[in-house]
Amino acid sequence: MRKLDNAVNDARLIERSLSELGFEVSLETNRDLKRMRRALDDFRQDAAGADVTLVYFAGHGVEISGDNRLLPVDADISSLDSFRASTLPLEEIRDAIASISKVGLVLLDACRNDPFGIVDEAGRGAKAVQQKLKEAVRPGLGRVGRADNILFGFAAAPGQVASDGDGDNSPFTTALSRHVGTEGLEIRSVLTLVQQEVYAASKGAQLPYVESGLPKVFFAADTGYVLSERERLLLAMAELTPALRSEVEQTAARNDVPLAPLYGSLLSANLASLTPVDRSNKLEEAARAYSEVQIRFKALGAADPAVMRLRSEAETSLEQGSFAEARLKLSQAAAIDATSSEELAKNLLERRLSEAETHLADAGIARTQLDRVAVDAALARAAALHAWIRREITASTISDDDLMRRISRSLFMLGWAEQAQWNLMAARLHLQESLDISKRLVDRDPSSAEARLAVIDAMAKISVNQLNSGDISGSIETSRLIIDEHTALTRQFPENTRFLFSLAKAHYDLSKVAKYRQQHLKEALKVLQRMKDVGVLGEREWLLKSVTDKLAELDMGHDRK
Repeated sequence: MRKLDNAVNDARLIERSLSELGFEVSLETNRDLKRMRRALDDFRQDAAGADVTLVYFAGHGVEISGDNRLLPVDADISSLDSFRASTLPLEEIRDAIASISKVGLVLLDACRNDPFGIVDEAGRGAKAVQQKLKEAVRPGLGRVGRADNILFGFAAAPGQVASDGDGDNSPFTTALSRHVGTEGLEIRSVLTLVQQEVYAASKGAQLPYVESGLPKVFFAADTGYVLSERERLLLAMAELTPALRSEVEQTAARNDVPLAPLYGSLLSANLASLTPVDRSNKLEEAARAYSEVQIRFKALGAADPAVMRLRSEAETSLEQGSFAEARLKLSQAAAIDATSSEELAKNLLERRLSEAETHLADAGIARTQLDRVAVDAALARAAALHAWIRREITASTISDDDLMRRISRSLFMLGWAEQAQWNLMAARLHLQESLDISKRLVDRDPSSAEARLAVIDAMAKISVNQLNSGDISGSIETSRLIIDEHTALTRQFPENTRFLFSLAKAHYDLSKVAKYRQQHLKEALKVLQRMKDVGVLGEREWLLKSVTDKLAELDMGHDRK
């Protein structure tokens, strides 16, 4: 007999799967006939009284004259009589299960073919070694017949070969291990999933077969599970007529594509309702589309391993006919690329901002050096970078508040420096941009004192800009708005000395241009005196002196009048 590469692997895989479902599992591998029967005897004793028992067999299986037999490692194929005497009749397993439990399952990953026929080298049949014995046996599998309370699941249809598989496990066992624990499905539906998955994976070459004598619904796992797209497709495939299945198989064969995507197209687009000609055209269209997308998958490149993994998973889902799952995987891959692009854009923006800040520092040094030309050149470079930044933040939505604060602050410093150079138009533009960003940050977080103070700072510089530009009324109006903002801020944070001092300074600045100078000086004095009384004025006492002197001058002038 031909050695099977995967039978032991298959047994161990099913052992793990059943153990995870709560079965008490006994594993036997590479046993001769004597030890197979001893294992059955042990099984009768150990499992006596169990609610459910299950026997899984992976190996050579054959049928001779309507008698199904499992082959131990010491099967004697020298003659028909010796062969019968050295193999295990399937009915012995059936009888053992019937004597043990109320529900029995027998799952056979064996081809059960005549050992003397021509057998595919990749299959689980036994090689023909005695040509003369062919006359003594009838190829094909006789039905098991009804066995009360027992379900038989065979890896292949009667008379057909069950593949040993190209990988570590056979197709039947791979599908069985994947679906046996499917929650919420009765065992016959579970085996339908297995049947259709093997059928699709083998392009119709292998179709598992089930004979059930179960009188009631039996669940291998708990209920409450929502079937996946793939599982729903497999169950739906089982309900299709032979004629429709034949159409799909022929289209798949002509185009050399898997069955599952075409079944998915047939069901999702309701092609069964079309005429045969229209349905054939649509199936051909789906097959061509599948081939084209496979070419695209192969041509794709990606720098991110996660994107490559998701694309590969999408390709697998497509091959399985799970269109929604495939598209979801691609959406996730696209989201990773989009996020990466956003991160790259953000990193570039931060670099450009840092470069602008460096030029501002350079302008400060040049100004200290009294090199006006160098100052203007450095400020021009910073302004050009901020023009690029402006386009970027206009074209995208930046959610990083810290970055936006940095941009606002850099614009503020640029406008301030330009104002010192009496480049008033450029200064006004950049101060206004700083103000607009700070206002957006306040809208995002009204409780942020830092953002509200940034608004006030920008407005203060704009007020000076307006005054220097000759817009006195505009400057006064802006200053009044500043005082309103300061007043609201000090009410919210009454103990913050920085905010109190800024309010006093705003009144003092407005007193320089406003009609009611004395009134604003008195408001400034009131705030500063309160700060002094509680001992928090400190080094800022210079403003208190300046306010006091201004009020004295006004009083003296008034007295002279």
